[in-house]
Amino acid sequence: MAISRREFLVITGAAAAGAGCAAIEGPEGDAAVDGAREAGVLDAAADDATIDASGLGDATEEPDAQTETDAASDARVRADAGADANGRCTADDPTPSPDTTDFELNSVPYNGAGFPLGVMAGDALPTRAMVWTRYDGARAVRLRVVEVNARGLALKIVHDADVALAAGGFAHVDVTGLEASKRYRYAFFEKNGANLVGRSRIGKFRTAPTASSCSVIEFGGTSCNILGHAPWPNLQHAAAEELDFFIHCGDHIYADGGVDAETLAEYRAKYEQYWRGGGLNDLHASTGLFCTWDDHEVKNNWNAETIDNTAAGRAQLAAATRTFFEHRAFRRNSASPDRIYRSFKWGHTAEIFMLDCRGERRPSTRATANAQFISPAQLSWLKAGLRNSTAVFKFVVTSKPITGRVAMDLTRDDYWEGFPAQRAELLDFIVDNRLDGVWFLSGDVHYGCICKVERTGRFSALREVYMGPSGSGDDGVVDCSPANPQDLARIDRKNYTKFRADPIAKTLEISFIGDANNVLCRKVFPA
Repeated sequence: MAISRREFLVITGAAAAGAGCAAIEGPEGDAAVDGAREAGVLDAAADDATIDASGLGDATEEPDAQTETDAASDARVRADAGADANGRCTADDPTPSPDTTDFELNSVPYNGAGFPLGVMAGDALPTRAMVWTRYDGARAVRLRVVEVNARGLALKIVHDADVALAAGGFAHVDVTGLEASKRYRYAFFEKNGANLVGRSRIGKFRTAPTASSCSVIEFGGTSCNILGHAPWPNLQHAAAEELDFFIHCGDHIYADGGVDAETLAEYRAKYEQYWRGGGLNDLHASTGLFCTWDDHEVKNNWNAETIDNTAAGRAQLAAATRTFFEHRAFRRNSASPDRIYRSFKWGHTAEIFMLDCRGERRPSTRATANAQFISPAQLSWLKAGLRNSTAVFKFVVTSKPITGRVAMDLTRDDYWEGFPAQRAELLDFIVDNRLDGVWFLSGDVHYGCICKVERTGRFSALREVYMGPSGSGDDGVVDCSPANPQDLARIDRKNYTKFRADPIAKTLEISFIGDANNVLCRKVFPA
């Protein structure tokens, strides 16, 4: 019998216990919930049970078996609720759809040599999503997208068309005509005449819900994949989850690791090293992504003001920018094709603001009243988006931390702190307009953290999460309750960060998941 997650907790009377630090979980955690309420950490009980099931296999083998038990698939069905006329959220469990055939997603032979970099979906909206691959063969290529039910079983073909490949064999397809809050699987096929003779691995994504949806969402995030630390098992564990989406906030590759990339061919070779396996291949196929960049996608600490001063610098930036877009399921802006900042709404639950904190900065302005960490146009866009957002959670994804510290781990000049006037302008705007539910999500610093944006003062109520790192730093320190009054958790271990945002309880659960698929630290906060 199919039951919802909430029904499961009522029947069993128990929730999964958190590892590594105290969690606020399930009926057995009532005392912890009450204590957290009194302490002002939590304003409503969280439905925190984690029910996990395996998904994709390893990228080096045939990675596409799509079977799971009814019990495991039913446990994945989360409440897909809607906001009422007054903007309040109430729960409403969905009913799984009937099962049909797989529409050849599994029956056509897998051809990893023809599709060596796997697949990726991204930039999902309620009725469309980007889908990507690279094909190295000489045949025609076709993309098939299939709607699936909560058990992952195929219902109907929603897209089935030949693909026009760009130079280098890259395919970017903006699949339209989809339905909100639906699960989809897809594969690229090589054709021999009318016959499908080989395929890519199978990818998955979910479309965003409608604007009034109050669904609980579960998503992941990380940063900093150093190739020398591959195979990044924490990302393989993330791929096995049924995450709604995944955020990568920069240093997705290190193009300056080993032999530095400078030309188009060299950047493509770097991406091939990263995309072929090691966890990224699995992750990219497992759910839809939202991506931005930092410095290592070009070269360490590159400066937008100086890299254009020479012909060699301009050519290097052009090659790095081209390969950034070539290798991602990224919907480019028609008016400004190289623009990276954009936003995505996930119903009434969340809005995700993806920033570009590298390509628009002007280091020469640091000490001036016109300090530019991001362009004035991007800042105005962000402020308007935050002010107008009706989402319970507003996630601002910034590749560099915005938190102010007495002592920085790295130079302040590379962070928001190095541009104090613009940093203050953004934080003042959030506080002055009493914008609730704003969380900064960042990376770069090679450790995970939950922290106050300022230790004391008017910005101390704002919070930031350093996501990951998935593939850098690993000195073994895990401190889920630091003595430092600014840090609420510090994780010096490789990890991906998992979020569970509940718009009904107005709680955000944050978990750091390690290489052994262990919960290094889990905490729950009010929106």
